[in-house]
Amino acid sequence: MGSKSRPSASKLQVEKVPFSIEIAPIAASFQLVNFEFLYSRLALKLKKSLNQDWVNDREFHSALQLLIQFLYTIRDMASSNDERNHKNAKILQANVFYNDLTIISQFAFKLFDAKKHTNQFLHDTIEFNHLMLEMLDEYSKGKVLTIQT
Repeated sequence: MGSKSRPSASKLQVEKVPFSIEIAPIAASFQLVNFEFLYSRLALKLKKSLNQDWVNDREFHSALQLLIQFLYTIRDMASSNDERNHKNAKILQANVFYNDLTIISQFAFKLFDAKKHTNQFLHDTIEFNHLMLEMLDEYSKGKVLTIQT
């Protein structure tokens, strides 16, 4: 049998379209109260687990995935051409970065065990860390930030 050569793969050109979202149907999900609740529950869970040797891995992973989606939506809102979405994203970012999200990131990396967790857990941990730092970099341009140590 002769060897068949694969046809060369050409890149699909995708036109960049400005992000446009109608936030009204999901606006209740993005109230600061909901983020504060998620963050406080997650932080409380982390503090409890530091005193004990257990944590519900599935629960933590689900919360991490929810935070990732929350951050993606805020990032997309910030890049929106709609002034209202842009303004709301800035308010959400200010409140999100007021909280210490690095605690969640550090805990996720410490929690990961290749023998008991899936690669998706590690992927989500890295994605959260990358997204958080990328958004913080964009948010902090031209600002003086205070870091608590």
